Amino acid sequence: MSEGSTDVFELHYTSSKVDLSWLEKPTQHQFRWRNRNGKWNTSKRRVRDHATLMKAFEGQFPTDLFVSTSSWLDPIGLPRLSDVEAPAPILLDHLIVFDIDCPPLCMERLEEAKVTALKLHAHVMEHEDLEFLHAVFSGSKGFHMFYRDKDRRVFSIPDPREREQEVRALRSALLQRVLDAGLEVDTRVTADTRRIIRLPGSLHGSSLHQCTIVPLASLEQPVQDLLDAVYRAEGAPIIPLKAPQTPHREIADAGAGPQKAKADKETGEIGKDADQPQFMLEVSTHVHGTKDRSVMLFWLPSSWGIGQQAMERAMRLVEDEHLGPCSFWEQGGRILMLCPQAMPRSQLIAIYRRHKLTIRAKEMQKNEHEWVRVSAIYDEETSWDNEIQPIGIYGSPSHLSEARQFSRPHLELERRMGVAREVESSSSLAGSEHLPLRIVSRG
Repeated sequence: MSEGSTDVFELHYTSSKVDLSWLEKPTQHQFRWRNRNGKWNTSKRRVRDHATLMKAFEGQFPTDLFVSTSSWLDPIGLPRLSDVEAPAPILLDHLIVFDIDCPPLCMERLEEAKVTALKLHAHVMEHEDLEFLHAVFSGSKGFHMFYRDKDRRVFSIPDPREREQEVRALRSALLQRVLDAGLEVDTRVTADTRRIIRLPGSLHGSSLHQCTIVPLASLEQPVQDLLDAVYRAEGAPIIPLKAPQTPHREIADAGAGPQKAKADKETGEIGKDADQPQFMLEVSTHVHGTKDRSVMLFWLPSSWGIGQQAMERAMRLVEDEHLGPCSFWEQGGRILMLCPQAMPRSQLIAIYRRHKLTIRAKEMQKNEHEWVRVSAIYDEETSWDNEIQPIGIYGSPSHLSEARQFSRPHLELERRMGVAREVESSSSLAGSEHLPLRIVSRG
């Protein structure tokens, strides 16, 4: 952002009011924003209207402003989803939001996003029992489509943890139906009850266009006509007609990361807008302290589906290869799988090839190990709150259990990630206690 544009955010929020009337009860939502120094802030007070939002800023006007898709009895100081010690927050409602992005930002790609939004809406209206709320131009590369459940029974479940888990399960199933229909949406957003989404009425920190609620009919118009009705700050860059003729960067091992472009069917790896840095924690599949031992650790391919559908496919692999009980985690419907058995690299490559995991096999053949994401992804539209949640250990005991050798460092990884395993006394341990971890910044 240029030095001359540093006051556009203050001018925007002091000269026009952010309309929160579309939220049934704004005071039950969490508001988060990023300041010019890149620091993220969460409102320490309930936000009722524009005036209380301005007070929450405390004179530091945000470059990017977000609101939670969920409403809570108490949105202040929400505990993390993984914090089982704290009292469970009471989820009152969860807006159904589909995020459609087509990077990089250009008129041609915005037309594609607009067409996808219309197809999505037609599909939802025909096949789902949902109430349409509104469409939103995100201010940059796409659109957000907002819906609400007509069936409210899930929000009457007495136990707050069970209620939130059931909402997440229902959203994951809905997301899978949309993906099965061939509609490309961001898989992080819809199923995540702790998700934040860009607030309509706020200014986008990169494009300087306003995130704006738009009439559904405007999606039938050329995107240029739609943008002509959207406020943009002085100095906003001109949106090019076509994308630059440079290859779009891809993230390695994004797993359940943002679906900003079409995901690879096997790995779930996706293209990503280069102006949005992401941070994540990765671990090596190599058993540190051994010469040629590795473990099976990977995000289940997006082509296997999400949630229970992907788990069933994974269990067939476990049974076919006699791997014994393996551990699983979930994030946004995507599944992370770990079989901590220390096996020769050649054996692991052969397993991958038998199950058509060719990218996994090639990566292991070329680099002798893989770096796999084992944390949430932090970027401009989310936080570490969208954590990976343990599912547990599943799989029948292997008939080769007496000869099994476990990776010592990857058993420690299981423990740190909330999965408790009892290792048979007849089993041996391989490798050192060192767990090869790294923090990665991409973008």
